Amino acid sequence: MRIISGKFKGKKLFSPNNNKIRPTSDRAKEMIFNTLNSYFLDKKINFSDLIVLDCFCGSGAIGLEFLSRGSKEVIFVDNSLESIELAKKNYFLFNENQKVKFLNIDYKEINFIKPKVNFFYIDPPYKKMDIKNILISFSIRKIFANNVLGIIELPIEEELNCIDGYEIWKKKKVSKSLFYFLEKLN
Repeated sequence: MRIISGKFKGKKLFSPNNNKIRPTSDRAKEMIFNTLNSYFLDKKINFSDLIVLDCFCGSGAIGLEFLSRGSKEVIFVDNSLESIELAKKNYFLFNENQKVKFLNIDYKEINFIKPKVNFFYIDPPYKKMDIKNILISFSIRKIFANNVLGIIELPIEEELNCIDGYEIWKKKKVSKSLFYFLEKLN
């Protein structure tokens, strides 16, 4: 595992010691950020304006990619202490003092975040959680900004057709995963 682009490009990350944490592959990260780069260019969005929620963060690799590209803040959330410790360990490889938060809590326990998250990456344990309930939970607690964008990573057999209040603007497959790129409807 490594950082694929930005300020920390090429920096190797610590990998999990077991199969409990399922890191997003470098190939998938390249697809994600190539897709975002095109979309952001078209919509005039800058990485430096993003407050990112990396939910079910695992190794922290996705949130760290956002930091490498200059995102304003990244909030790493996972109910696994092992995952949070791995994400911290990877963050400290950068020897930087960027704005981050590490929350070792269940996603249902996330409360007030100020300023609100305007980009999310949600990669729940495969086949164990309903993504629609996760998004409803975040909406109820007003964690997201009105114009929030995000990505959901799911197993290939877990097809999403629509999510109330969101438009799926892109769907991509990499290996055994599907990536849904979303925009909240106003």
